[in-house]
Amino acid sequence: LNDRDKSAEALPFADEILTRPGTEGKDVAEYFKGVSLAKSTDRATQDKAIASFNAVIDKYQSEAFTDDAMHALGMLYMKRKEWAIAEKTLFRYVSNKKLNKHNPEVWYNLGLARDAQKNYVGDRSAVSAFSKVWGKYAGHFKFSCPAMNRTIEIEMQHGTKQSAYKLSQSWLRSMAKHTEHPVAGEYLRKATAMRDDLANDPSVTVDKD
Repeated sequence: LNDRDKSAEALPFADEILTRPGTEGKDVAEYFKGVSLAKSTDRATQDKAIASFNAVIDKYQSEAFTDDAMHALGMLYMKRKEWAIAEKTLFRYVSNKKLNKHNPEVWYNLGLARDAQKNYVGDRSAVSAFSKVWGKYAGHFKFSCPAMNRTIEIEMQHGTKQSAYKLSQSWLRSMAKHTEHPVAGEYLRKATAMRDDLANDPSVTVDKD
């Protein structure tokens, strides 16, 4: 049960371990069972995955698997578009300093969950979560770049165009050497287009340099 990429193959072994008396190995078994079941599109099967992840986190309080289990649980709620419980789960993850393996992805999805609930700005908002990604994990382009682009969009719609312009300009300067990166490049081109549109707005004061 140590190969996390073969969770489906491990499912029969996990079920066998869970029938044994005692608790030894059951956190591992529940985790792999949850990972396998979470791949299903069937809601009832997903519910079983949720139960397995919760067992790892709360029943066994597994030091080895709680990080991965809570991340997987939050992502499963995102997959189900259950935004409120996804937000609660992902915030629980980032609030626990012992959990950090998946921080860039968790902060990004926390922002998406809040965004989906139209909680755009302010404390515990989409922007506050997205800013954690591009502020602290800028090098994780898969998450930092879309987080920044969505932040610019939200600033344009719910903040001020001036603040959106300054944010986009600062970001593009800091990312100048990554314009041809296979992941970052596309997002930076979009950010550039938004910055240029803002620069042409008469209400925006443009940097002279």
